[in-house]
Amino acid sequence: MVLEDMLLFPEGGRQPDDGGTINDISVLGVTCLGAQADHFTQTPLDPGSQVLVWVDWEWRFDHMQQH
Repeated sequence: MVLEDMLLFPEGGRQPDDGGTINDISVLGVTCLGAQADHFTQTPLDPGSQVLVWVDWEWRFDHMQQH
């Protein structure tokens, strides 16, 4: 799925993508195609629906410290 705003960091530059959830659905991966980020989840969501994105902060912070 493509979100209006990019909150989860996509993979790239040899860095892994962020973990987290969208509406309590696990995000399996985030990739970037130009200015668009594709979010892969276990379950599809309805197009145009509002979502709540949660970033796995421990995961992100750990990778921030290593870069």
